Amino acid sequence: GLFSEATGIEATMTPRTIREGGRNTGALQRVGPVAFGSVTLKRGMTRSSDLWRWLDLVAGRENFGIRLQGQIDVMDGAESNVVASWKLLNVLPIKFKAPDLSATSSQVAVEEVQLVFEDLSRDPT
Repeated sequence: GLFSEATGIEATMTPRTIREGGRNTGALQRVGPVAFGSVTLKRGMTRSSDLWRWLDLVAGRENFGIRLQGQIDVMDGAESNVVASWKLLNVLPIKFKAPDLSATSSQVAVEEVQLVFEDLSRDPT
């Protein structure tokens, strides 16, 4: 699908602090666990119902925990070239929000989709 906004593409590493006896200049800092945010895609358009069916399958526990790979491409102003690309690994949908329905408005097909993921990488473009 095409979305006008994506937020929450983030990774945070929490360092491990190690105090060493006899070291009076401060504690040592070592690499700790990395936590990832949840990505929220807003105001999307798609003819496919795949996002909804995926959430429905996971929530209905028919295919409990089915994880997919995802990619977020950032397009230039003319929407013809990819200027940045992010890959999400082991993605699960946790929220799907449809737009308010009104016969007098032309709302987008998907208001919001929220995803959690286990790994994040950036493709060079």
